[in-house]
Amino acid sequence: MGKHDTEEMVDGRRSTVREPLRDFMKATRGPTRSRASSRSRSQQAGGESVGDADLVVLMPSFVVTELSESLCGGRRIYLPFLLLDLIVANVLLALA
Repeated sequence: MGKHDTEEMVDGRRSTVREPLRDFMKATRGPTRSRASSRSRSQQAGGESVGDADLVVLMPSFVVTELSESLCGGRRIYLPFLLLDLIVANVLLALA
């Protein structure tokens, strides 16, 4: 298997994976973040029009959406423990 054959195989697999990945990211991204990514990308490209389905726009908007959702979930888990800790600390200080 030569170098040229390997490159063709990688390009074929890349194009096979691109469409399902694009569909997945399109379905799970935040709409406002994709518009912001599209605007910033078109400014970087010198005013060229960049579509919402372009991976250059979908990838950052997907990552930002996932990070913000995970941080919100982390706060929902952390906040009750923080409140419980404050209550227990106040009760222990009142008893001592």
